[in-house]
This record gives sequence, structure tokens and C-alpha cells, in this order.
Amino acid sequence: AHSRGKSEDGWRKIREGLVLEKGVEDSDPALRPALAAIASQRWGAAARLDSIIGDIRRALVEAMPEMRLLSLEGSPMERASGEPRMVMFFSPACGTCQLELSSLGKLREAGRLEDTELLLILNQPGLRDAAGRLLGKHRLTGVPVATLASGNAYDLIEAEPTTWIVSREGMIVERHTGFRQGDEEDYLAVLAGLK
Repeated sequence: AHSRGKSEDGWRKIREGLVLEKGVEDSDPALRPALAAIASQRWGAAARLDSIIGDIRRALVEAMPEMRLLSLEGSPMERASGEPRMVMFFSPACGTCQLELSSLGKLREAGRLEDTELLLILNQPGLRDAAGRLLGKHRLTGVPVATLASGNAYDLIEAEPTTWIVSREGMIVERHTGFRQGDEEDYLAVLAGLK
């Protein structure tokens, strides 16, 4: 990373990695010192790596793509606006998705998602019945669940589950692929910064 970051093309690739994967800077014990060395060379000894990473992540946010959504019954859905959004792409056949849905159900039941528009997007429309049962099990009834009217969810995401945090202005400020216990607290921290 250190030698790669010295060139503009290499630095661009590193920036993309920092945006696409939250916490990547701590994925390898040698990566953070390498990034700190790059920051020091580019911006001077006083450069603060966490501040630089935060600026990079904020600068490279992008607008939520236009998606025509259908309810599980097949009728067109309008997205609500005005509140920060949490958009989760999932499949009921995915064990990690089930874990994340369980966690979201607990947050919702505890009132910790009151000011957040939660939208669940089912990646595999053929699993509508299984999705309904799964959402009932995890106390997520009443949460909007959609499928894409056209195209494939995998054109938008790399894997499931994928969760986006979207600002009131419709900008994706956080992308998270996969789920581990504790990630939900990170989501809440990002959402708190949008309110």
C-alpha cells in the first residue's frame, strides 16, 4: 500500500478501497502505518489519518441509484423521503442476512430506528413467501419490502447482505457488505450523524 500510494493511480485505488469497505484500514496490522506514511508524505507530518479517511469517505459518496421498486404483491412502490434511509439487500436463504434482520428487528423493537426509513430489498423475487415468514419471525412486519421492477440487485451490490445508509439528500454515505454482530451499532452512529 505504501509504494502503491505514491502514484496518483495507486492512491486513487486506495481511496476507492477506503470508501467501499468500512474499516479496511484496520484489516491488516501493517496497513494503517502504511497509510499514515502516505498521508505524511502527501500532507505533511501533522496529517491525521482518521481525519483524512473521513474526508475521503464523505467526498466520494454517490447518489442512490434510481430504482423502480415493486411491493411483494407486485404493485409499484414509492420511496418515502425526508428521513435518513437504511436500505438492506437480502435473501431469506442467506444465513448472514438472517442474522442482520434479527438484529434490525431488535433495534426496531427497542425504538432505536424510530427516525429512520427502513427499506428491505429482496434480491430473489421467487422467495417472497420465505421472506414474509422471515420478517415475521424477526418482528419486521410493516417494514417496506421491495423487489426491483427490472434489472438485477447484483448489478448494484457485490454480495448479500449489503446495507446502505442514505442521507435525506439521497446520497449513499455508507455501504456495508456482510454482517457481524456489532455492525448495527456502526449503522446507528452513521444515522445519528445524519439527523
